[in-house]
Amino acid sequence: MRSAKRIAAQAAILLALGATQAHAGLAQAVAQNAPKSKPPAGARVEKFANPAAALRNQAIEAMAKNDFESAVGLWQKYLADQPNDPYGHFELGYAFTALSRWDDAKTEYQKAVAIDPKLEPAQLNLGLVLLRSDPAAAIGPLRQAATLAPTNQRPHLLLGLAFERTGNLAGAAAEYGAAAKLNPKDFEAQYELGRILLKVKQPAEAESAFREALAIQPASPEAMAGLSESLLAEGKTAEATKELEAYVAARPSDETARLRLAGLLANAGDLDGALAQLNHVGTTGPNALGVYRLRGEILLSRKDYAGAADALGNAAALGPRNAPVQAQLGQALVLEKQYGPAAQALKRAVTLDPTQEQAWRDLVAASYLNGEWQVTLDALDHLEQKEELPAVSWFIRASSEDHLGRLAPAIAAYQKFLALDHGRHGTDGELAKRRLPVLESLLRHQKKRKKK
Repeated sequence: MRSAKRIAAQAAILLALGATQAHAGLAQAVAQNAPKSKPPAGARVEKFANPAAALRNQAIEAMAKNDFESAVGLWQKYLADQPNDPYGHFELGYAFTALSRWDDAKTEYQKAVAIDPKLEPAQLNLGLVLLRSDPAAAIGPLRQAATLAPTNQRPHLLLGLAFERTGNLAGAAAEYGAAAKLNPKDFEAQYELGRILLKVKQPAEAESAFREALAIQPASPEAMAGLSESLLAEGKTAEATKELEAYVAARPSDETARLRLAGLLANAGDLDGALAQLNHVGTTGPNALGVYRLRGEILLSRKDYAGAADALGNAAALGPRNAPVQAQLGQALVLEKQYGPAAQALKRAVTLDPTQEQAWRDLVAASYLNGEWQVTLDALDHLEQKEELPAVSWFIRASSEDHLGRLAPAIAAYQKFLALDHGRHGTDGELAKRRLPVLESLLRHQKKRKKK
């Protein structure tokens, strides 16, 4: 979803529109306030008997031709003669704005509002210029502009942006809401209201605003994305998926949205649809890890363990410190019966994040099947502190202790296994029953030797 930068971009356009559309009215106001001295007796009457008026008209003509460099000089000469004309300062400020001379523009707009605080275009443009670098300072003039033009939603939109940039999201929501109330058919007002309501965690209200925006511009990809986000936040996953599909159809190049859509489709059980979306997302950009991980998860669910291990291996290479990815790779490798590599991946996972309990369980299996007896026992020790071990874990503990030649711990673990198992693991149970008396005999002989 796009950010508030669009308002800022439109703000620059507004500067241009504001000044251009103001020329006729401003010129008339200037003419009404210009000195009207008569030429000296007998002097030849020039086309512009008033030099200030001539400079003003030349400046206006230069601006109409977008010749702002010339306009600056003309307005400066005019203002040297008419320093208290707020309209002249406003026009000079706009010429500086067009030349991206922001500090000079700010100075002229400030002069204009100092002379005439009720000059709404100057208040608005001053706020716009300040919004670029000092949004807190922009709030004052934008408030003035909103007060001076109570039926215009644009000052409220810009004031909302100023509040947002200063971190006052509640204030921003109020101003975007005011803009939408003043003109419910303004797409920008409805869209920005929905966007900020999402930020302040009011998804139901955001949904309404985005629906209003789409009623105005049904093909707006941004509003589709915003509506999808709102619906997701409300737990309306099916509707959110539908809106996100519409957005992706309108913006097929948005790979982040495609990845999000693939995740939603996978969670809904549409694995083919999810893989189809993933096929359109690159594996070299910022979404690469997510693509490989989701592909691996889908292939795991389809029991394609080799494919899953390959995809998750790529994900793990891109995110070597991503514990969940390392854990998933380990799980896929266990199922692929690559126990050594599986154990290595799972060790990395639990080292990075010891709270990955499933990774600890998988590490028990991988290390045991790979003959890493002490690693197996250490993993079991960790799990025993967190949960009650099932019968099979006691068999694994007994067998690991047995392989390490630790008779007493092995005997105790076999006994615990048999007490919990109740014959459910037939083969393991038979092995435990056969092995137990052998170990007990060895332990007795060991104790006799020690006594001698």
